[in-house]
This record gives sequence, structure tokens and C-alpha cells, in this order.
Amino acid sequence: MSVNKNTQWSSKIKKFGITDPFLKLITVKYEDSIPWQTVVKDQEALNLYVKDVLLPELKTKATWDCIHRRSAKSLFVYFADLDVEQILETDELTRDEKSLVDVHLYFGYEDEDEEDENYMSREEAEMHCKELAALELATILNTKKEAAFKVWFDNVEKKYPTNYGFQYLILKPIIEQSGYNSRRLLTAPDTGVLKWLLTRIKLEFYIPSSNFGFEYRMRLANGLNSWIKDGWQFIPSGTANTARLTAAAARSGWCIAGHHYAHFYLSTSCFYILRENGKPVVALRVGKQDQVFHEIRGVNNCIASKYYSEIWFFIRSIFPKYTNCSMIGNGAFIKGMVPNFSQMVTQNIEKNNNNLSWWQEMTFTWPGTYDLVPDQLKSKVKFDSDGFLTNQFYMSLGFEFRQKHGLHFSESEYINVLMQHPQLYDEIGITDNLKLDTACIKGALNRLVLDDITLKEYSELPEFVRKSPEIITQINAHLPLSFEKKISKRGSNFAERNNPLKLEDHLLYSPDEPEELTILRALEAIIKNQSSDFTDIIFPKAILNHSEFKEIRKKAWLQSVLKNPTFYFAFPADLIEENVWSPKKDIDEKHQKTLNSWITRIQYRPWYLESENKVPKSVRHHEALLRAYLFGWGEILKKNPSRIWKKVNSFQRVYMSYAALRNYYIFTTIVNAFGTTTKWYSKSSSRMRAMPAYQLAVIYSAVRNNTSSLAVRKLIVPLSPAAVSGIPLDPLRALLQMYPSRLTQLIYLINKKHVSENFYFNQIDPATPVVRKIHVGSLVELVIDGELKRVSIDLEVEGFELIPRESAEAKILFSQKEGDIIPEYNIEIKKIL
Repeated sequence: MSVNKNTQWSSKIKKFGITDPFLKLITVKYEDSIPWQTVVKDQEALNLYVKDVLLPELKTKATWDCIHRRSAKSLFVYFADLDVEQILETDELTRDEKSLVDVHLYFGYEDEDEEDENYMSREEAEMHCKELAALELATILNTKKEAAFKVWFDNVEKKYPTNYGFQYLILKPIIEQSGYNSRRLLTAPDTGVLKWLLTRIKLEFYIPSSNFGFEYRMRLANGLNSWIKDGWQFIPSGTANTARLTAAAARSGWCIAGHHYAHFYLSTSCFYILRENGKPVVALRVGKQDQVFHEIRGVNNCIASKYYSEIWFFIRSIFPKYTNCSMIGNGAFIKGMVPNFSQMVTQNIEKNNNNLSWWQEMTFTWPGTYDLVPDQLKSKVKFDSDGFLTNQFYMSLGFEFRQKHGLHFSESEYINVLMQHPQLYDEIGITDNLKLDTACIKGALNRLVLDDITLKEYSELPEFVRKSPEIITQINAHLPLSFEKKISKRGSNFAERNNPLKLEDHLLYSPDEPEELTILRALEAIIKNQSSDFTDIIFPKAILNHSEFKEIRKKAWLQSVLKNPTFYFAFPADLIEENVWSPKKDIDEKHQKTLNSWITRIQYRPWYLESENKVPKSVRHHEALLRAYLFGWGEILKKNPSRIWKKVNSFQRVYMSYAALRNYYIFTTIVNAFGTTTKWYSKSSSRMRAMPAYQLAVIYSAVRNNTSSLAVRKLIVPLSPAAVSGIPLDPLRALLQMYPSRLTQLIYLINKKHVSENFYFNQIDPATPVVRKIHVGSLVELVIDGELKRVSIDLEVEGFELIPRESAEAKILFSQKEGDIIPEYNIEIKKIL
């Protein structure tokens, strides 16, 4: 972090009245690129210049043209610089892509007449084919690179549509960091890191010389910790750390600086990276299961002989099974990467036995070297205590490690680090120290004020910090956006779904907390509900007893369906009757093509509809997409009704919304797919079999197919809890209670899905065409007692009689469609405009 108090800022900032913190940085960083006075005369003109000139120029630079020629400032690769055969040996290309290149390399040469004007010798023909292969390869690589650039432009423009200064400050260095004439691809942007940068720029933390591409990479690579300038950095295994690894390996010449290989290796390995003056110089790849070294690489994959001593001092203190340096490189594969390892390390130690500066350098790079320092030099060697304390990997090694290697810190040093990195409190190993506790609380408070902490990072803080009055007051005043996003997001994998992060675990409920925070708790209960019962039983008792529960519940359900339209399938009946929300029935002509396109996509990949970032907002809440969603999952369930998930690749499943189990089409699809036996139901998970909707489906299927009642009863598990005092029983549970004593009534109610007892069987059906119905904002022509009238629902329009949404008249008209007759009021709906 840089502070700007003593920085010489451009006089143009004052002269042209520039006060926006983003444009102030652009004024200084790109001063020579701006036509001052002639075009740019004030802040508004500068903002327009960034929007209309600088950003389009950058976008042009990041757009590949197939007739592109080599340039020293080209972001794309030049075909003549490509080693085609070497690249084909890597896993960088897919099988189909390799085939496109291969077809040019293999040719059949036939001797021709040398007098022919098109004659080529065998050597010339071979060169020509290699050139064609290189051109094809360049096309493939550059198309990928352009697509990666586009992802960045689209993401930043979408997230910050009017902040052109921030767009340029981050896009220019990030785009250029991909390298000139390089194959390196950018990984997708991290929303959290961008938000972190935005906040800090807005608060004017940076001087003009700051490189925001570097700041982005360092934050991405190190998380909440300060960036590591010198020493070892640990990247845990797991594909979730892909972006972090690529950022840590940037400009190293290693394949893991690209998304493909980083993602590939992290599935089975973790990495230790040595940094020198901020740059990565050595990478160790270690197997996740066997803890064996699989690769040791220097920059650009060269042999890292310069760093043999640093590598050994690190390995021997982290991996106890390596008891002497001769064990490194025993494997034939590793041996080629570290030739003469043991010999060179031994020679270095012997040669520098009395060399104070050498041991000082070794200890500075890796403090775990301190116990090896010769006795005659030990008192003179100092280690970088600040560098150790702020490196969470070092601190995670624990108190015993520090004690073993003779590393000790003062109370004031611990206080300083906790003020900056409160999450390191547990690693210090000192408890019941008021000064350290106070420093930890202050450090956490600073992070919250800056909106510079994620929910995961916050959850790792000590409990006394999270429960301190200062922290609770700050969160009540301003809940970090990252908290909201994490809390209101359904788990994306098995672990997150079964052990989700809960707001209550990190911030206890208080009746006096802001209503927005209580609404977020209610929203969390809806989104993370793991059963088909969506009655008020899902809400915590404290919220149920809230004096404003009815309003909190309404707002939480509204937010849930705006975030994920599939929750409409479980929308409470009273809110439907109030017309709190309903899917769009109409669409502007300009969006019709988009809607048609997405109907097809959702039918094949229904899970896309649940993602906030997949479907355009203009069509996402249209009823036609909800129908497509049901149709898509219906086709999946027909093949295997025991699963409400689909495997989309080797490591990822996608799940159907539990709310969709409240839909009659999904219910009947499961019923029909069960068939005449209970085998599908018996194959289902215990969670599925404990859901009212699923139990009802197997019972109804058994009744229709005359399946043995005893066979079904053996599989049915008790439903618990059945109800909470004061909350109506889930209608599906009520139906289940009719089996088998009131079988006739059960079948009647299931088939009569419009009756009040069965309101949870949502009416949307993929086989039924979308019908325009009366809702808030509708303009309606109707006939009352033979007289034509034009009315508007809660909308003032000239020539139409206004009917407020809360009125009895509006409630009578809601959800009626063209041609409907309401005989008890002698009303006929003629037309909905």
C-alpha cells in the first residue's frame, strides 16, 4: 500500500478542477496521452476522453486481426516465432486443435518438373507446410487470447459501467501484463479483488506510480496478507486456487502462469514458490497425497543451481522425511532438474562456514535456516522479523517451529503485525494478553472500515474479536458487500451445500440490528433451505418473533426470486395473492430474439437460470425461461428420478432448485419416471427421501401402479420436524397424512392442483403456452354489467381509470387473463393492453 501525503501531484489536477480520485491518477499516470486544453478542459471532458478515446484504443489493441503483422508492441503471438512441434507436445491444445495444426505438417511430396513456375523442392515444400501449420497455430492461440481479453473488458464494463477512470486504470496494466508476443492467457477477473482495489483507490491510498496490475496480482496471490517480496510462498492444492497460482507465477516463464496448467496441476499438487525482490525464481511442485517432489524449476524452467542452498534449507525444515540433501533428486525425473544438488549444497556450506553475509542472506530468504548458522556467527545474524510475521504461511508453521529454529519476537512486533493482519492472531500462540487482543480488534476494525475483508477471512478471526462491541457496531452500520454475496449464495459444491457459511455463526442476531441485516438472515434461510418444505418453518425463531416479521419475510422472498427466479416455484401463496412478484409475461420487441435464444439454452442447460451472471437481465425473469427450466430438468429426471443433479464434468455437479419440487410438472415427471417399482426411490439419497414432495411422488406413483403398500412404507422415513407452533403445516405434509386412510381424498387433491389445500403445486407448466395475465401496471379493457371500461392497475395513465393495487377491485382482477369471465361480479376481461 502506498500513501500519497508526500507525493508531487500534477498541477493540471487543480488547473482543470479534477477531484475524482480515479481521474486524478489518470491525469498523472497518462498525462502525456491526453490533449489538454484543446480537447480536455475540465473533469467532465477528461472522463469523456477516457471513455471515447483511451478505452477504445485499448480495446483495439486487444483485438486480434488475422492479417496482423509482427510488432514489438503486439499483444498477440507472431506465427514465425512459434515452435510448432514443441507446442504440440504440450497439453496446451485440445485434440481437435492439434488436428487442425497437424494436417499441415504431414504432407506427401512428389517430384515435379523443375521448369514449372510453381515448382518447390522437398525442403521448400516442408518449410511451406511448417509455415502453414504455424499460421494455423497462431490463429488458435490468438483467438483464445482475444477471448480472454474480452472477458476482462466485459466484466469490468458490466460491474463498473460509468466509472471509466477505474476501467482504464485496471484494464490497461492487466491487458499488458499478458505479455507482448506471448502465448500467456489472462485468467478471469476476480470480483472481490477488483472491489478491494476500487475501494482503496476511492479512498486515495495510492500514488500515481502505483502499478494496479501488480497490486491486483499481489492481492490475488496473497489474499489478506501483505505481498511477499522475499521468501517462500505457499499455494495450497485445489482448483479454486488457480487464479492465485497464475498470479504468483506471473512473468516466470512457467506453464503454471497460464490458467490451463495451473488448473491441471492444482488438482493433484500444491506449490511452494521462492520470491526474490518480488519476482518468482523457484517453484517446487509437491504431490498432495504423497508429499513427494515432482518438479523443481528455476525461471523459464532453467536449472535453479543458483538457489540450491535456499531450496535445501527450506525443504529440510518443512519436510522431515528428507534427512539429508542427497535424498533430493534420487528420482530420475527430478535428478535432471537438479543435477549435482547434494554436491553443490555441501560445497556451499563448507565454503561459507565463516561468511557472515552469506548466512545473513540465507536466513533473510528463509528464517528456518537460523538453527544451522555456525555458532561463531549466530549472535551476529539477524532475520527479517517483519517479513516472517506478515507471511501467513510462515506463521502457520506454528509456535513449535519458531521455537525449534530459534525465532523469537517482541510484544511490540506482534502488536504491529496484528494491527495490519488480525487474522494471524491464532498463529502467534499467545493468549490472555490485553494489548494483543486490543491490537487484533483494531486491526479487524480497520479492515471492516475499508471494506477490505471477506466473510471467510472474517470467520478466521478469534471469537472475542467477532463478538466485540466495536466490530458489531461497525457491521451493523455497514455490512461488507462480500458478506452479503457469500451469505445470499447457495453452495456451489458438496462441502458448501452441507456445511454452508452462516451469518449467525459470525454475527449473532440482535433485535436492535438494522432491518436490512435481518432481511439478509431471512434471505439466507430461503436460499440455503435443503428441503422441499418452504413454509415459515425455515426461518429462525428469533426472526419469526420479530415485530416486523411479515414485512421482513415479504422482502426476503422478493429478494430471493430476484436473485434466482426459480424460487418462484415455492413463492408463498399469500404473497402470490398480494401480487408481490410474478414472472414477466411480455417482452420488448428488441429483446424477443434474446429471449428465444435463451429458451433453447435453458432447455439444454437449465442450471444456467440459477446463476446471476449467465442470463441477461432483460429476459432472466420471463415466465418462458421458467418453463424452459422445468422442461430441461424434466428431461433429466425422466432418465433417472433418483437424482436431482447432473454431472457436467469430472469434478462438478449441478443441482436442480429444491423449490422446483413444488411444481406440478416436476412432481408428475418424477411420478411417471418411478414406474411400477420403488427401485429409483430406494436409490435416492437420504436427504431426498426425507423431502415431503419426493415422498408424495413415490406414494402417488405406487397408488397409480398398484405397487405394494408395504414396500413403499418400508422406504418412507419419518418427516421431522412436522411443524412449528403457529406455522401452518406444509400442504404436502398434510397430503402425506392422508395416506393410506384417506386415499381417495389424497388422489382427488393431487389431481385438483388449483384447490387451496394444494396451492404449493405451482401452476407453471412447460406444455402450456404463456398467457398474458393482469398484474400491477396492466392496462385493461373490460365489460362490467354490459358497460365497457378501461382501467389501469396502480398506474396513472390518461384515459384509464386508476385502480390501486391494495384495493378489493385490484385483487379481484389480479391473474385474470383475456377472455376470462368473473360471473359473481358480472365482469368480462376483453383485452389486456
